[in-house]
Amino acid sequence: MAIAVRTYKRAMTKVAGPHADYGEWIASWQAAMTYAAQMGYPLAKGSSFWYQDVVEAFEGVAQPSVFLESFRVCNRVEISRNIITIDSFVEDFAEAAKWWLTGSGEKAAGRGSSATPHGARSGDRESQPPLAS
Repeated sequence: MAIAVRTYKRAMTKVAGPHADYGEWIASWQAAMTYAAQMGYPLAKGSSFWYQDVVEAFEGVAQPSVFLESFRVCNRVEISRNIITIDSFVEDFAEAAKWWLTGSGEKAAGRGSSATPHGARSGDRESQPPLAS
């Protein structure tokens, strides 16, 4: 368990600022969190615990902070009930990051990211209902 705790704490390092490599940070965080959760560390298993730590890691970094606040507002119930998984959060983060990093959404953040919205699979975009206005 001690290794899982150290892994979790290492994953929660503060992001260096607006020019940090978000893709590298989120990929490293995802790997560390997955390991800590598999080792049974309770804080890594529930989004109600790790979400606030992610917010603190990005504190003061404008675009990720805006995404994280929007994500919290849209998913507050799911976060509090520990429904948000590490992988689904990373997919949503990558989707947002490709927009704020490129301005066009053409490149995904992070290696191996599927960059699909929460709950969707690659290729499902056209079959998704439009958002209500």
